[in-house]
Amino acid sequence: MNKITKTLSALTIASMAGAFSACSDSASTAGVTEEASGIANKDSTDNRDTTAKEPASDSFSGKISGVSQKGPFLVGSSITLHEIDGESFDLSGRTFVDKIKNDNGEFEISYKELSSKYALFIANGYYRNEVSGAKSTAPITLNALSDLSERSSANVNLFTHLEYDRIKYLIEKESLSYSEAKAQAEQEILAAYNISVKDAANAEDLSIFGETENDGALLAISVLMQGNSSEAVFSERLALVAQDLEEDGSIDDEQLKADIADGISSVDLAKVKKNILDWKLSTTIPEFESKVESFWTSVYGLGECSDENIGESKKNTNKLSKKHNDAYVCSNDGWREQNEMELSLGPCTSANALQKEFADDGIYLCMDSEWMSVTPYEYDSLALDCKKDGPVSSDLTGSYYSCIDGSIKSLAFEEMSIASEFTADIWNGTTDSKAKIGDTEYALTFGVYEFHGSIYNDKGKERKVNSYTDQNVVVYDDKGESSTLGDKGIKFAYTLNYENWYDIANIATGFDVNDGSEGIDATDWDGFCLVYASSSPLLARIYGENLGEDIAHAAIPASMELTVANIKWEDFEVETAGLPSDAKVPSIENLVQNMFGIEVTVERSNSIKNFSPDAGIVYIAGYGKYNGCSVK
Repeated sequence: MNKITKTLSALTIASMAGAFSACSDSASTAGVTEEASGIANKDSTDNRDTTAKEPASDSFSGKISGVSQKGPFLVGSSITLHEIDGESFDLSGRTFVDKIKNDNGEFEISYKELSSKYALFIANGYYRNEVSGAKSTAPITLNALSDLSERSSANVNLFTHLEYDRIKYLIEKESLSYSEAKAQAEQEILAAYNISVKDAANAEDLSIFGETENDGALLAISVLMQGNSSEAVFSERLALVAQDLEEDGSIDDEQLKADIADGISSVDLAKVKKNILDWKLSTTIPEFESKVESFWTSVYGLGECSDENIGESKKNTNKLSKKHNDAYVCSNDGWREQNEMELSLGPCTSANALQKEFADDGIYLCMDSEWMSVTPYEYDSLALDCKKDGPVSSDLTGSYYSCIDGSIKSLAFEEMSIASEFTADIWNGTTDSKAKIGDTEYALTFGVYEFHGSIYNDKGKERKVNSYTDQNVVVYDDKGESSTLGDKGIKFAYTLNYENWYDIANIATGFDVNDGSEGIDATDWDGFCLVYASSSPLLARIYGENLGEDIAHAAIPASMELTVANIKWEDFEVETAGLPSDAKVPSIENLVQNMFGIEVTVERSNSIKNFSPDAGIVYIAGYGKYNGCSVK
């Protein structure tokens, strides 16, 4: 270790110790005076030459100003200018001391009769933390080596600190001039952090509030080194990086690089930018985000994130990282860690905006790079193209809506084609509300299950329904008159109101085809037919003796015109969701041989994934056996 290294190490250790042991308005030089002969004691006044010395014929005198930044050092922090021998680069022992003038980190020091143009600045104190936005809870020490011959200002920052040991090494070990060593050290530090700039600038000229890409590089390095770490961890990391850079100008410690990457990869850089602007010390800051990302993503082996690969997902391949194998996605804002919903549903970025996915708790839509839980109607409202007025269908539910002035609305009966003649061999929509199977007649029922909403006629008259007990809900004929049945079947509009989209909502119409003790054998029907028109998908259901367990269903698509749905028995699916683990699941054949009822429902059920929209219109015209229905 050379003389300048030995002396500076003692100065740094002593100044840090003094900062922890004394208050800020009296400790700016405490400790420093104990290590260098001729340095004034801590009671001497500011801006003082601390030794008596005959002026040299080529001496340097003047005033130097600047800012001391990690984030900006706080008022009362110490700033010391050390004279350096121009040939040996040893500390001469002469110092000029002052304090940071304000919370912008600004300082000004007058010096006189320096024996060389080179000086070392040492700043010690508390600072503003860019990542947390708060003031630091412990002081730090930063250095800057500068040529004062052609400048009236010199800043002290993280870049000047990191280059210091490397510059000394290049001068002593490789016999470079000061200017050569400084230029090389600055290029090497940028490369060590995977930062590229067009034209490098002197580190003493940089500021985190500057406008150049070099200023952005300084801010990026400051943010990278701080990460989400405490001041103690930051100070240790700073010392380790400076030591690693000293001999070859690169960070060779792969664990150290992984630790830096781990500390910054989950930090919200937009929040960091806001923190800095909220200090109200500047209205702008340089772009730094891409430079921060360039470092940690290269350490993780993620590669480039650009418009060409937005939506791509990769894992952190660095085995030294605490986040090894964590998944990241390329988004409009660069690489970011996938959140919990993305790990379940897949990445959500601009590349798959409005993509839908199903989870156990509902429907999710990719919006603004975040998976949002939506109801079927909310999905349709956002995803459907309503550029032209008229009917439009949903790719999620198959439901029909009206596009009116760019928004989706419920259909009106007038928009359907339902005036056709029809036949149905079990019930043909007559007002007697009886279904005839053989010589036996069965009463039609109309009810709701866990349904919170309203049913309307086409005149807007409303009937609220609230529970399963509200049987025989009043429906309306096509003239808007109240009746159990209309002249041509059951016609109603509905609105579902619910807290959770997956709440069961069921409006059912159908027949109980049993005498209370046994059902009928419908095997020879071959299946079931329905004459209908509906803006919503429907479900056909058959059920056996144990209503809660013996159920099967089949989907019926929405239709804008009166049509026939023919469904074979083998196309029905037995429902198993919610059954006890020891329940005996019936076969379709068994259900059909002892069928207790058949119904058609408007329904939303999480277990069946049959998504009816929040509102719609339904016309049930007739029921029949397979191929027993027709529309003329």
